[in-house]
Amino acid sequence: VPPIHYAGRFAAKEAIKKSLLSSGSVSNIDFASIDILSSESGVPEVQLNHPLLDKISCKVSISHTDDTAIAFALVRV
Repeated sequence: VPPIHYAGRFAAKEAIKKSLLSSGSVSNIDFASIDILSSESGVPEVQLNHPLLDKISCKVSISHTDDTAIAFALVRV
């Protein structure tokens, strides 16, 4: 897997974390509690492994060029 794909996953985790913190749903969350998985179609899916976040829905979009990665997250509380 090219390193830029890891950068995209990291950017996605960062975007999810910032969205969750700004929503007031949690006061802190570790990156280890956020998993970015690939669906069969390749669409990134968010899995939260935190007891306070069972009912929260997250969507993320990841994009990259050869040397830059970016992610955008939406959180529904």
